Amino acid sequence: MNQQSLFYPIIKELKAKEEWQFKMTESLSTTSIVKKIVKAAEAKKPNLRYSAPWWQALGVRILRIFGK
Repeated sequence: MNQQSLFYPIIKELKAKEEWQFKMTESLSTTSIVKKIVKAAEAKKPNLRYSAPWWQALGVRILRIFGK
């Protein structure tokens, strides 16, 4: 990042927050994601989309209810 950037002074803080968010969401377990990939690959009539893990799928449905 360029030293003239407005975010340069807080780059360490931003990286730490990003790493924490990644650990809390994506890296906890990939088992459910792998199962969805296998399900989609083996389906005779695959769905248009698959969501995993379950809590992200729930979040997507809630957002759709509210028109997001």
